[in-house]
Amino acid sequence: MDLNKTIAKLGSWIVTVTVFLFALFLIINYPMGYYFVCLILPLGFIMMTAGLHNECENDRKVAANTGLILAAIYGTFIMLVCFFWKKHMERSLR
Repeated sequence: MDLNKTIAKLGSWIVTVTVFLFALFLIINYPMGYYFVCLILPLGFIMMTAGLHNECENDRKVAANTGLILAAIYGTFIMLVCFFWKKHMERSLR
């Protein structure tokens, strides 16, 4: 079993499940659910992107490195947005 492929597949499953749950929680209007899902989604996305980076050919490594860096930036921004959104919600519920 190749651990690199396993991690990439796990990341893909995490992204698929979290996007589905995010849509479901939006439909049923459950804010804590889509808040929690938004914290997990970037981790799966980074895992998936790292797997794609590992599988690419040497002549495409620059594009793969760029994608991996952008995935990390995306993950950081999403985590910050979710953190500040939670703080905002806590203040508005008081």
